[in-house]
Amino acid sequence: MVAAGGGGGPRGLSAGVPRLCAAGSLALLSIYSIASYGVSVEPWPLGGPSQGGPFLAGTSLALGLLLGWGVPGISLAFLTDRSLQGAALLARSLGLGVGYIVVTGLGYAIIAGHAPERAVLLGLLAVPPLVLLGKVLRPAGPVNASQRDPVPGRNALATVALTAMVALTGILWAKLAHEGLNGDGTEAYELARSLADHPVPRWDLERWDGPGRFGTPAVNPFLTNSYLVQAGMTVMGRGELAARLPLVPAVVIAVVLAGSLASRPGRSGWAYLMAVAALYVLWNAYYVGYEPPFPDLAEPAATDTMMVALWLAGFAEVVAGVEWIGVASLVLAAFILYSAPVLTVPALVAFGFWARRWRPLLLYCGAGALAAGLALAYGAASGDLADWLRQVRSEYWYDLVDQTRRSATGRFAALLLLLTGGLPLLALVRWRRLSASSRALLCAAGLYLAVALLSSYKNLHYLAPLPFLLAPAALQATGPRSRTAAAAIVVAAFFLSWPSPAAIHRDTVELGEKSCAVGMGYEEASLAGDVVYRAFAPTGQAERFAVGKHTFVRYALQRGGRDCALRLSPARDDGWIPLAGTDVTLATSDVDAYAGWRLRQPPVPTSLLFPGPARVALPALAEAWPAAIDLGGPPGSALVIEDFDPRDTTRPRARLLLPLSYGMPPGPWLRVRGPHPAVRLEVRVNGHAPTAMDVSPESSLVNLSDAVGWWTGWNILEVHCRPAGLTLEAFLQGPGSP
Repeated sequence: MVAAGGGGGPRGLSAGVPRLCAAGSLALLSIYSIASYGVSVEPWPLGGPSQGGPFLAGTSLALGLLLGWGVPGISLAFLTDRSLQGAALLARSLGLGVGYIVVTGLGYAIIAGHAPERAVLLGLLAVPPLVLLGKVLRPAGPVNASQRDPVPGRNALATVALTAMVALTGILWAKLAHEGLNGDGTEAYELARSLADHPVPRWDLERWDGPGRFGTPAVNPFLTNSYLVQAGMTVMGRGELAARLPLVPAVVIAVVLAGSLASRPGRSGWAYLMAVAALYVLWNAYYVGYEPPFPDLAEPAATDTMMVALWLAGFAEVVAGVEWIGVASLVLAAFILYSAPVLTVPALVAFGFWARRWRPLLLYCGAGALAAGLALAYGAASGDLADWLRQVRSEYWYDLVDQTRRSATGRFAALLLLLTGGLPLLALVRWRRLSASSRALLCAAGLYLAVALLSSYKNLHYLAPLPFLLAPAALQATGPRSRTAAAAIVVAAFFLSWPSPAAIHRDTVELGEKSCAVGMGYEEASLAGDVVYRAFAPTGQAERFAVGKHTFVRYALQRGGRDCALRLSPARDDGWIPLAGTDVTLATSDVDAYAGWRLRQPPVPTSLLFPGPARVALPALAEAWPAAIDLGGPPGSALVIEDFDPRDTTRPRARLLLPLSYGMPPGPWLRVRGPHPAVRLEVRVNGHAPTAMDVSPESSLVNLSDAVGWWTGWNILEVHCRPAGLTLEAFLQGPGSP
């Protein structure tokens, strides 16, 4: 298992390695300061290519990859113990480095009202390596030859980990840097970005009823990862890369710590862990999340994996006897996701039982009680407490009990078996072989899995902690043959999961470049942005293109405005055609361009293990649609932008996207059904003056040829009816219709 150090206390290792790490950290910070001095552009901006030249882009990327665990983490780790090496060094570096960024950032934000700016952040990052360099350069007593010369290869594991991070960054580069944000990724991105103006993360509280409001969310704490990502944004720019890059060091460090907690994994053990990590990354890149067309590595992948890495770092420190630092890392993990304390309490209880060490549990419970008290006090003072209770009930309790969202338990368990190769099952059979730490990890994973299996709703990202927590016990209980067989199963699952297509998605970026948000800031536009879901599609489905309102607003504000064809703004009568909304509308100046987005069907990654959804074709060309279109089901239902709201009894309205390809007259016609003997309609085509029409008691067809504004191709039809209760049934055109 992970040891606290490498032999002989602080002076058991030559000062050469700490001195080299401190000097390297300062050199990188200095080079970055020189490269960024006087540069007003962001090295890695949102939605676009790198700026400022390759020198600035490269140095900012290097610093971003090392941020936290490397700079200032390694210097902080050596300040506590210069004999640290390998996995122990990585565990200490991650916990102390991320903790330093969070504590100093939050401390500065409490005073200044926002996270540190670039100059302040660079100064804070330089303090630990400066202190370390001063300590190692201080004259000391005689040092013998064995102390002066480090044992060759003693830090090889840390070097291999850094090499793996660089390689993984290259492999995932398109997904990390160039793919557009989805709704989940936008949440992680905006929580971090909000720290530029607020001391704690700020996000839409997503109220079901009543006026919307931004505040501090409680769906998950998000404090640790938000400050780490904000530091990355300060260094690299406010682009997608800053929100996703923490995934890379997190997954590598999680693999190293999982292997080291197994004592001596050997080549077969490391091969098994590499196979598991590869499958884990593949699934997170293409299948994990809540939006089937394209997951986003920013969320949940980076968030989940950083929590797991910090959790393993803390647990490894507890096992090694460094309890204060270990508990601090476990608390940092808890400030990312609530699943961290769900894992921590049973792990520390089980470890206390078998190792007869209860102090870590007491320290953690004390820290947890203090953190909970401070959080509740803040929630009461900020007015967010009621929203917190609603969010927790909505996100967690309903997942447990809501039968309308029930997911298959068998498939969920089978995917876990494939992800681990079934190797943890042997750990249950060979329980007596396991150390106290492996038993504790197995108990924590078992309880977590039980909760996940009993929940009505199960998402693939719920599996995130399990392969890493189960690996130490699985490796400790098995030999090379079993590990090789399990690795073969994982490799087979990898190939069975290889996606087609594997291309990245930039749909949300491209839409943003054709859109604009006018007359509103980010928060106001986001709160009013439900019209985006009606104009395109609700997220969470794969039938056609969908975009989250927060994603739409961010890209429209950041990337749009030049060739704006879709506008989110307070309602105005200026020739734009309203698509959705009343007081705040999403409007278009190009109906054909809008139709292309409304009917777009992005390719969904599919494989033998993850078959794609069955979809009905939605032609983008108006002439490809039939003369008679049923509006009550697919594909015709995709043309109904806004249907009549049954709750609106004063002036109900519907909006439709309609193809006109047969000319007129005769027609076109709208077939309707109403509960009243006669209905009066007010029809507006493509934003032109309204035309009044009566639907007689004996007819269900409305001849729309008298309405002004039709053109060949795509049209926007807006219909108001009195009295309410009208149902849209079909759109008909051409000589052969009615």
